[in-house]
Amino acid sequence: MKKNVRGVVIFVITIAFAFLLYSMYEIYLKEQIEDTGEVSESDDQEPHTQIDMVIDYFPVLKDTKYTYITAENDEIYEMTIDYISEDMMQLRTKYADEVNISVIQVSDNKAMMKLSQEESYFRKNLMNYPGNMEILMMGPIEEGRHWSVKGGGVRTITSTTAMVSTPIEMYSAVEVTTVWDNKSTVEYYAKGVGLVKSIVISEEASSDFKDNAKITQNTYYLSEIKRNYKLTEEINFYFPDLKDMKIRNVSEKIEFSTNDITEEVFTSAYYDVVKGNVRVLPKNSRINKLDMDMDHTLHIDLSMEFLSGMNVEAMHEGMILQSLTNTFGRFFGTEQVRFTVDDEDYKSSNIKLRQQPMKVDFVRYPLFYDVVVYGGTASGIMAAVSASREGKDVALIEQTSHLGGMVSGGLSYTDHGNIKVIGGMTKEFFELAGRHYSKKISWFYEPHVAELIFKKMLQEENIHVYFNSLLKEKGGVKKDGTSILSIEMLDGLLFYAQNFIDSTYEGDLMAKSSVSYTVGRESNDVYQESFAGVLPPLGRNNFYYNLKAFDKNGTLYEEISTRLPGPAGSGDEIVQSYNYRLCLTNNPNNQVPFSKPENYRRERYLLVAAWLNFLKESEGRSIKFSDIIFFGPLPNNKYDINNSGPFSTDYIGGSYLYPEADYQQREEIRKEHKEYIQGLLYFVTNDEAVPAELRADAKKWGYAGDEFVDNDYWPYQLYIREARRMVGDYVMTERDVRHDKLKFDAIGMGSYNIDSHNVQRYLTLDGYVQNEGELQIPVTPYQIPYRVMMPKISEADNLIVTVCVSASHIAYSSLRMEPQYMIMGEAAGIAASMAIDKDTAVQHVDTEILKKILIENGAILEVPVD
Repeated sequence: MKKNVRGVVIFVITIAFAFLLYSMYEIYLKEQIEDTGEVSESDDQEPHTQIDMVIDYFPVLKDTKYTYITAENDEIYEMTIDYISEDMMQLRTKYADEVNISVIQVSDNKAMMKLSQEESYFRKNLMNYPGNMEILMMGPIEEGRHWSVKGGGVRTITSTTAMVSTPIEMYSAVEVTTVWDNKSTVEYYAKGVGLVKSIVISEEASSDFKDNAKITQNTYYLSEIKRNYKLTEEINFYFPDLKDMKIRNVSEKIEFSTNDITEEVFTSAYYDVVKGNVRVLPKNSRINKLDMDMDHTLHIDLSMEFLSGMNVEAMHEGMILQSLTNTFGRFFGTEQVRFTVDDEDYKSSNIKLRQQPMKVDFVRYPLFYDVVVYGGTASGIMAAVSASREGKDVALIEQTSHLGGMVSGGLSYTDHGNIKVIGGMTKEFFELAGRHYSKKISWFYEPHVAELIFKKMLQEENIHVYFNSLLKEKGGVKKDGTSILSIEMLDGLLFYAQNFIDSTYEGDLMAKSSVSYTVGRESNDVYQESFAGVLPPLGRNNFYYNLKAFDKNGTLYEEISTRLPGPAGSGDEIVQSYNYRLCLTNNPNNQVPFSKPENYRRERYLLVAAWLNFLKESEGRSIKFSDIIFFGPLPNNKYDINNSGPFSTDYIGGSYLYPEADYQQREEIRKEHKEYIQGLLYFVTNDEAVPAELRADAKKWGYAGDEFVDNDYWPYQLYIREARRMVGDYVMTERDVRHDKLKFDAIGMGSYNIDSHNVQRYLTLDGYVQNEGELQIPVTPYQIPYRVMMPKISEADNLIVTVCVSASHIAYSSLRMEPQYMIMGEAAGIAASMAIDKDTAVQHVDTEILKKILIENGAILEVPVD
């Protein structure tokens, strides 16, 4: 109710204010006449009759402030004039922190309220805006004259001879009364002065009975008139501090005279506020327009000189835009700001905002780069470094606290395939590893050495790395049509870039950008692949002797599914198994023993004991640790541990939900894998069901005490062999890795086997246990096409995917090796840079030029001839 009363009060004061202007104008004329001695009238002269015209009460004066005070509680209302013209005025009424704007037009002996906006903090000339006319005063001014007003009210001149006392003086006034159903106003206007007093009476029913209605009355008096007044506003000007990479602010007072153009006042003021070594408004640039959109987004249109005078990196340009956003967003009371340049989308050499608004944020600012790489895997690092070497500002976002993915996370015994086809930055990495060990090149290295190399490569390029930063699960990607504008992290970091690269094992950025993808295995009729879909028992990691799936008591061993696989060649939505690639040593001086996990249960491992005992009996030999563990030798008496045998470190069935799981579920899946492997190691080391010689052998081993030391000697990265796979316009298939190996857009080469680990372990119809899904098919070197990293252009035109590439399960089982991820990462970084330089979609990059750059950088696109 109080707000409604206040609205009526402000409305009344606005009307009266227009009358008061006439007073100032008449006094001014009188002073001029007295000063010049013109027009004097003796007391003896007969007074002549003057007909009061409405326009007499609505003169136009500038730079004047009028103050009203309430009789009840001394509340203050101030009114100033923003803009005037020959027959219109725009008034600003301020009460406490509320600001209301109104436009009054006087013509044809009528004063009309053309426009009124409550809580309008925006200083803009609205006099030419369309509005609904409400008559405030109409002539002739005589008692009894009345007219209808909006809301069903009637406004009447009820007296022309009322006497009113104010803090200024006693006035003879005209009384104007307006009556609505539940409220009324009585205003008193003194000739030559305007509104001198206003009474607002409101009725609020407290029950269904009118007799119980509550009547409130508020009375307002004119208390001060101040001439030559300039509206003074205190404003916080924000600016970038490039030394500390922070946005700071300084408080300044700026003055507005009537008819001052807001944009010009702000432009001039910002010129004077120069802090640090970056001017917010470059020389000769200007603010063309400040406007408020219908959704309360502030629209700032800048002149082209703003861009031509900008000679900074993307990050610094972004800080400048955020400074402008904070300055004007705060001043005009809005939460977001949209930028244009000469009424066109904001587009500089660094930043394309299109229609995406920026949020007012005083704690942090959005981060602008040419290229943003999501995923600090080895592939992501190659992408970031190659883009930086092409002269681009690059950000690398890593979801954990460590860099390198599997390459530094345990997979140190590299799946290199034919080393002749590994070149460019990928080979550079292995050469740097060799240099660490005083060798020309080293394909095998310790995990911590790999991470040191990656850190050095990034530091040399001054690439900004953001650790422990995850894409928001909902609403984390903002797009304009097919272009990604920005990505937002769970911690609130907001990244803008011209091009984005997804180098994660999960393909989260790809998926959240509405790019098509698949999970699982295609049937063999989708791409006419001979090894697609469900497979017969194949490979060395299977139960190659028939082993009953039940123990002596007829109980089904754990870790066996009772669900049968589909028909041979049929597709499914499950993925091959994951594990952790541990780093073990048999050096007692650098060894941490295997420990029992928190949720250990020996029953889940009785199947492996049954297999090992069956193997020992069937082959008549001793069983060793290597019967269930693959040892890949590394420097300094360390070993990269991988799956070996039908029941090993691969947690078969544990990977199914991971690709589409949310972050919490994925963390639980990682924990399950860790506990599974920890439990396996503890079991084979300590349980009497395991052959004694294996237990003795296993006890010689332990975790390397100088690896993964901040993670209890456990690898940082789960080995996600396969998760989502993009489905682009081009999909690489078995035919491309085995037969049609030459590609016009080759950006690298692959050569590793088609290598799929087991997908499921199941109970056969005749009561045995069997694994399914393993595939080991040799291939010879083949070319990797640029297209394999491309989403459909109809879905995303500024995204490159370097890990979850567009390939069938069969082709991906060869492509998924880390050297190939790294090769694709290097090409992606260069391509992203080229797309920026040519202002084109990543799908339209000239692959001939791309290949030329790659070859110059040492990449191998064809098998070298000895």
